[in-house]
Amino acid sequence: MNRDVVALVPAAGFGTRLGMGHKAFLSLNGRTLIARVIEMLSVTTDRIVAALPQDILTTVCRTFPKTVQCIPGGQSRAHTLSLLAEHIDRSVVLVHDAACPFTGLPLILEVLTAARTHRAAAAYAPPVHPAAQLDGGYLTAC
Repeated sequence: MNRDVVALVPAAGFGTRLGMGHKAFLSLNGRTLIARVIEMLSVTTDRIVAALPQDILTTVCRTFPKTVQCIPGGQSRAHTLSLLAEHIDRSVVLVHDAACPFTGLPLILEVLTAARTHRAAAAYAPPVHPAAQLDGGYLTAC
């Protein structure tokens, strides 16, 4: 357990593009996406702060382990992230979106190690449909 890590979980989105309700609370094989993320993050830290939609905040928060602090999300993703940032109280901050439950623990631990080494780190998968093209490190098309 890493006592220097706080994990922030943005999970306040409305899921409007998907059209199936709050994305983080969709069930996959009997467990919600956010429950999967919280379970995985619980291995890395004893401090998790989750930003949830106001309308389901108290109901859902009761289902989480006691180590999870729930806060209401904001009016936008940027607002939610700024509200989560107010709860940074440790030297290492891990942000993991609740709508991305398939990140494996080895990758999270690798990012934490890199963050401690380089003072910042992130993991990204290449896009299926690139938004831009690079040539020699220069943007050549959008």
